[in-house]
Amino acid sequence: MIPPDGAVFGTNTLYLAECMEGKLSIDEWKPLIASALNYRKLGDRKISWVLTIVIPVIAAYAASWFLLPPLFPITHSCANGQCAVNNVGWDILIILGPILLIALIVFFVSTWKRFRFIADKQTADLVGKNQLVHSLQRVLEVSSPNRSFAQKRIDKLA
Repeated sequence: MIPPDGAVFGTNTLYLAECMEGKLSIDEWKPLIASALNYRKLGDRKISWVLTIVIPVIAAYAASWFLLPPLFPITHSCANGQCAVNNVGWDILIILGPILLIALIVFFVSTWKRFRFIADKQTADLVGKNQLVHSLQRVLEVSSPNRSFAQKRIDKLA
């Protein structure tokens, strides 16, 4: 799926939304393609942003496997000829792992779109804000019902 307000780049190929074929002029496509290029160039920034969040969180979680269990007493229990060793610290860490993973996923999904707005800002500085807004408004006029993201992009630029 290629969004009507963007472009996707392959190896020596530019892909545009099929639903937009013949609906925008070349001058209206230029700011949209420039924004998609800027977004693509932000790839290294996105990776470094992810790593600056993920590495400390994973390191803290891994360190807590060594630091948290000694804070709780180890309990031994035997029943029916089977013995078990338990520590509440381990239970906390086992429960905390999936919660932490879900929290990281929600955080990244909710903030990932900020890079689209950074690319739009860079494009507006390069080609002019009015030209980019005009192209996005044209997309709103001629595209299918999936208009909300183009409108959010216009609102952020305004």
